[in-house]
This record gives sequence, C-alpha cells and structure tokens, in this order.
Amino acid sequence: MKRIVFLSIVLTIVFVCNTFSAQESFDVSLKVRKEMTITEVQALSFGTVLIGSIDQMVTIAPGDTGSAEFNITGDDQASVSLSIVESSITMIGSTFSDQHVTVNNFNLSTSVTLLPEYEIRVGATAHVNADQYAQDYTGSATLNVVYN
Repeated sequence: MKRIVFLSIVLTIVFVCNTFSAQESFDVSLKVRKEMTITEVQALSFGTVLIGSIDQMVTIAPGDTGSAEFNITGDDQASVSLSIVESSITMIGSTFSDQHVTVNNFNLSTSVTLLPEYEIRVGATAHVNADQYAQDYTGSATLNVVYN
C-alpha cells in the first residue's frame, strides 16, 4: 500500500512538472555601426556685450554667426539623436573667478540623418547682469550624439 501511495505521488509530480514546462526558440540579432566622430568647427560665441543699467539676455540662434558648429560622421544614412547634456552651464570670469554668466536654452536639431557627414549648429542664451564685471567669460557644454 505504501508503495502505491509513493508511486502515485511521484507520478503526480512528474506529470505536474511536465505540464508547467515549455520551451520556445527566439531570434538573436546584432547591428554593427561605424564609429561616430564629432569635430568642433567653431565654438559658441556671444561676442562682445556692453554692460548697461539693466540685465541682458543675449541669444544666439543655430543659424547665427556666433553659433557653435560641429561636423558629425558615421554610418551613411544612419539616423542619430542630438542633445546638449547640460540644461545650463556657468561661464566663469577670467580675472575675477567669483563672477559668473549663466548660459541656457540650448537650441539645436534633435534628430538628423548622416550622409555620411552632417553639420550641426548650436545656439543658446547668455544671461548678463547689469553689475557684471568687464572681463572674458568661458565655460563648456557637451554635445551628445546617439545612433537611433
């Protein structure tokens, strides 16, 4: 009797395990892309600003003379997404480093197709305070390019 009960339990476990087990094959793929290169052709330059009695916003559009310019190369006809990593940056004064100018509102195309080279231009807005010290201000931002 014990053997029949034991055999029944073993057979039940075997049938239950087989019922809850399945296999399915799946596809595996890989897309290989050419290495992308980004070359800065021209830095973003707001030019010379005269300090006045009020705060100023100086805006450079992507098509303006002072806009940053980059050449991007990669796979022919590949689609890429573009972005500026920072939402704003702080430029620091060359003589008085406690003086700052904020740059934000970066403006650029967000998606392009490489042919295999593409030129991108970047604009932004600089915020100059009325009491800003007269000196050169510099900073840096990061262009991010990703294959779609």
